[in-house]
Amino acid sequence: MLGMRQTRIRRLVVFAAVMAHSVPRPAAVAERRPWLLAFAGFFLLLGAWAVAAPYAGFPDERDHILRAYGVATGQVVLEPATAANGGGAFVDAPRSLLVPRCWQFKADRPASCAREPGGDETIVRAPTAAGRYFPLYYALVGAPLALSPDWLGVVLARLISAALCAALLANAFSDALRWSRRRVLLAGLVVAATPMVAHMGGAVNPSGLELAAGIAFFAAALPLLFNPAARHNRTLLWHVGVAALALATLRMLGPAWLGLGALALLLPLRRATLADLWRWRGLRLWGLAVVGSGIAAAVWAFALKATEPNAYFNKEEGPIGPLGIVWVEIQRWPTYIQEMIGIMSWLDALMPGVIYVAWTVVAGALVVWAFLFADRAGRLRLVAIAGAAFLVPTALSVAYANTFGFITQGRYILPLLVGLPLLGAMIISQADLPTGVGQQLVRFCAVVLLPTHIVALMFTMLRWQQGIGEDTSLNPLVGVWHPVLGSATPLIACLAAVAILTWLYWTTVGAARDVTEAESQTSAASTTDPAAHTTVTGSRPIVSPDAPPATP
Repeated sequence: MLGMRQTRIRRLVVFAAVMAHSVPRPAAVAERRPWLLAFAGFFLLLGAWAVAAPYAGFPDERDHILRAYGVATGQVVLEPATAANGGGAFVDAPRSLLVPRCWQFKADRPASCAREPGGDETIVRAPTAAGRYFPLYYALVGAPLALSPDWLGVVLARLISAALCAALLANAFSDALRWSRRRVLLAGLVVAATPMVAHMGGAVNPSGLELAAGIAFFAAALPLLFNPAARHNRTLLWHVGVAALALATLRMLGPAWLGLGALALLLPLRRATLADLWRWRGLRLWGLAVVGSGIAAAVWAFALKATEPNAYFNKEEGPIGPLGIVWVEIQRWPTYIQEMIGIMSWLDALMPGVIYVAWTVVAGALVVWAFLFADRAGRLRLVAIAGAAFLVPTALSVAYANTFGFITQGRYILPLLVGLPLLGAMIISQADLPTGVGQQLVRFCAVVLLPTHIVALMFTMLRWQQGIGEDTSLNPLVGVWHPVLGSATPLIACLAAVAILTWLYWTTVGAARDVTEAESQTSAASTTDPAAHTTVTGSRPIVSPDAPPATP
């Protein structure tokens, strides 16, 4: 009897020890708190769009919903067909998800003319322009649609997509907070996460996740390559790897943006730099995984002819020569910039002009300021990102404009161009700034730009609920159509999101020290050893694989 009691006591002691070890330490909890708060803020922001929009309220959403339903029900490989806009495929889907379009591209018409999803769930053969796309994203968001092909399934699928995007953006916030000098990289994050990122992040559309992945990639890659204290940091490497996998597989241009962005950060290319990177085993493994995934996505695209553009609505009259196409592309860039900031819905919901001016001025000033601070290598990287963002869509237009029209939109270029403000902020963070300037920069960007997300949502809700006309009321709570959870719900969520994110940006930079202890030690070493570290503006080897992993 005594032996049994002693055995029980020993088991209780072991159980208590295991439980005590599993309880997060206060320091670990405090370290995760910024990520959790950032995730909550971004999820509320993106979720506000998810519950505010009518069915198919985002670009091409119905096509992506049908593709997600198909993948979730086992219809992964579809036979290419002339199904929608001259491409796509057919999928067996419930009639409840086949809502005819009646208000898209007609800004004066509210969404009330379309019926709500749900009702008759008879399976029919449905066309979808997304039928040939790589299935990874659709497998992640499709289950709710298969279980509930109505409003409930649509909203849950949107919220899953929003949660994935919010996690990537929270990674970006955490990396910028922890690994940028004076935390100035946070200013680049505010500028990069435009209202268009939030808008698409709340949709069933892989474009939103691609935008978030572009931000997460640059926010992690910059400190990993250029902050000596962050070299060989496994968390940063995971963040880079996950974002790169997303970019390599989600959309057709993703691998190009990933390769060009990585190439720009590695400029000027040197054999010693590439050899140093290759000796890092973790980076090698992630690189192979990303390349392998990109090859798989490319094979899929070519096998199913997913690279064939669909007929587009913005086609010029008559054939245009290559120089004429380039000139048209140059003239379209002001529109691209507006679309990157946010022309919502189906490119038929504009914000007040002052919003576009504010974002353009702040983003432009950040990049110009960085260009002035940068040395030759830093300027080369900035020019490389900007040049690639211009040349790739121009080349596509030269190839396809006379057949399919001008197919580029601003959000197509944004996964690469988010690197400009982030790289610019990283360059500024390494400059010899007066005390408090970095803190003021982050707070200025947050206070000026974050409230515009509320304006963007409000004006888009006006478009959906009332249509845009002379008698449109500025009250977002009225209209002939209302969101499934009511008009107040998304507005409250958006207000809460902006409050959380503004508070985070304001308070976290207030607690920032000029340089972390590890950075100070490395900076001191660099005064006597030029090869001890590199900055984002430097041209020496980026990492030193022989150095031990740094601890924050």
